Amino acid sequence: MEEDSEKSEGDSSFLDRKYRKQFILLIIVVLFFIAPSLLTIFGKPNLPKEGDIAQENIISPINFKVLKEEDSLRAEIEAVTNSVPVVLIYNSSIVDSSVKLFKERWSVSESLISLRNISLSKKKKELSKLWQELSNEITERLALLSNPKDFGRIIALGIKIPYSDGFVSSKPIKGESIGNALSIIRNKKEKKLPVSMVSTDSTAIAELGDYFSRRYVKTTDLAQLSLEISKIFLIPNLIADVEETERRRWNACQNISNVSFEVSKGEKIIGKHEKIDHIAYRKIYALYTEKQSQNYLASSMNKYFVALGVIILLFLVLLMYAYLVYSGWSKIWKDFNKFLVLTAPIAVVGLFSSLFYEEMIPGLALNNFAIPINFVVIVAFLLFEQRLAFFTTLTAILLVSIGFFTDSTFIIATLLFSAIVIFSEKIVTVRVKLFAHIVFGTIAAIFAIVLINYARFVPYLDALNYALSFMASVMISIPFALLVIPFAERFAGLVSATTLIELSDVNTNLLQKLSVEAPGTFTHSIIVGNMAAAGAEEIGANSLLARVGGYYHDIGKLSKPEFFSENEIETSLHSELSPEESRQIIALHVIDGYQIGKAYKLPKPILDIIQQHHGNSIIEFFYIQAKEQKLSANPDDFRYPGPRPNTIESSIIMICDILEAAFRSRGSELYNNRKLSEEYAQELIWSRIEDGQLDESPLTIGNIKKILPRILPMVLRAYHTRIPYKLLTN
Repeated sequence: MEEDSEKSEGDSSFLDRKYRKQFILLIIVVLFFIAPSLLTIFGKPNLPKEGDIAQENIISPINFKVLKEEDSLRAEIEAVTNSVPVVLIYNSSIVDSSVKLFKERWSVSESLISLRNISLSKKKKELSKLWQELSNEITERLALLSNPKDFGRIIALGIKIPYSDGFVSSKPIKGESIGNALSIIRNKKEKKLPVSMVSTDSTAIAELGDYFSRRYVKTTDLAQLSLEISKIFLIPNLIADVEETERRRWNACQNISNVSFEVSKGEKIIGKHEKIDHIAYRKIYALYTEKQSQNYLASSMNKYFVALGVIILLFLVLLMYAYLVYSGWSKIWKDFNKFLVLTAPIAVVGLFSSLFYEEMIPGLALNNFAIPINFVVIVAFLLFEQRLAFFTTLTAILLVSIGFFTDSTFIIATLLFSAIVIFSEKIVTVRVKLFAHIVFGTIAAIFAIVLINYARFVPYLDALNYALSFMASVMISIPFALLVIPFAERFAGLVSATTLIELSDVNTNLLQKLSVEAPGTFTHSIIVGNMAAAGAEEIGANSLLARVGGYYHDIGKLSKPEFFSENEIETSLHSELSPEESRQIIALHVIDGYQIGKAYKLPKPILDIIQQHHGNSIIEFFYIQAKEQKLSANPDDFRYPGPRPNTIESSIIMICDILEAAFRSRGSELYNNRKLSEEYAQELIWSRIEDGQLDESPLTIGNIKKILPRILPMVLRAYHTRIPYKLLTN
């Protein structure tokens, strides 16, 4: 028997290498909480947001400038750029080269057209080679010209007409923005003209069309032919000087100031409890930027020190938590699966919150009150005892507060919720009560959120948003926790209150089978379960686990129910068996019970109780019988297979089991004598202690002294006597 701690003197140290998996798990958990804090430290400054309420007066400690916003500055630069006209250079040589090119080609054409000794088709073919830009129809009309010399002279004169003032290409200038004006440089003189007054190649063609129409009033086909030929030689003589234009625009932009306005030292930026508007926010951000630039090295080093400090704090919190588990709940620390189930919800909260942190995925950011701490609360409370559940939740709250830089409102709200859910009732025996605790905890947390934010003059809609976010996190956490718990139970060999509540229903298939096939055993099991629950409640153990363990501890008797006295109707079947054969049948119910329990998927703690409720105690009746028959009987050959109880609940069930069975056998003899019954109960329990059955149990002598007065009246009342009934006769 252990007096006060789960740990024995032979336990290995906290930092033993065999616990390396536990420490690797702790490192992984820390990593899930580091990213948000590092993003906050090295990312954007942790400044109040636009629309927040200032918590204090902000007075400028220095002179600084507020720069123009990027969009505003870009628009101003674009406006200045567009105001500088594109520079066009007038090229006087282009007109001469264009006319020259025309005359050279027309000279050949004129000779071809004037020939009389070749056919029209051959003449057309040769002209097509010379004028590939023209269609077949126009080329044919060209071959039929009667006076090619005058025709060519008129075109040569016409080509010169658009070049007098010059014209520019109507195609956009690559990389240039044409504003409302153009600047034309001609003979070293510059003239600025509106865009509408500068001719393009389109207007040049239109001007030529008018000219040829006037020359060929009666022969419109010749006017069209002249225009089609002239278009080939129209080359714009106003050429954009891109380099000069860019130089002028760059010079113009140098005069643009990037300063929106200046703030003087001592000037008030925002007053306490005032809403931070756009201008105030720009001033706050500009002040931060200026101070950073003035002390870059120091601020950079400070960031690294703060980041290192956050990482150290996170590790210290988890190490403190791990040592707490190691010291107070060593079985959970040593069993990696159990420790993983205990710690995994914290990791899930860290991972989920990091993914939806405002810097991670823009547009999907959640506020701190949406962090699902409640998932840790519900899982820890249902799978572990109260103190451990609260310490686990407190650890998660500290990690979130450090990693996400949450404010005191979040901490107060989550602590209220956790305390109400975890400490309202030690063991939840009715599922409705669990949801009632969650509802009360949520109401208390929301009340705290609204009240504290109201006292801080936080806008009503923001406070409402925080409250709704917390409520949403609770509503998401509940189904997710209930979904995860069954898998966690099987993985770590744990049992939750909800599972125990389901198993405590006597209408389950297994208990119904027991009530039908072994009614005496069923009655015995219900009594033992009720006694064990009362005893466990008296010393603060898990009364629900004790009750359910008592209900199922003897299910192995289903294999051969008729061989157990509580199910016998007439003569005992053991009268025909040897003591050794009887011993085997009786002892087998422990092994059979474990196999039946596994087949019905009972949780591991219940299976442990089934195995341990007799320990390896002696089956005394058949051992004494063997000795009376003068057989060579070794007491170790008449023991149950064990193991011995190693939990408080299984130890209590062992005591209740032996008391119920023994008192049943002696009946009214003990019921009518309270002193004798107490002495007999103490004798039975002490015999188990002397046999070493409670050597591995955390149950103490003090615990037994508290339990006995609670359970003894229960077993006595179970076998009270009644007055004899008499039949009425006529």
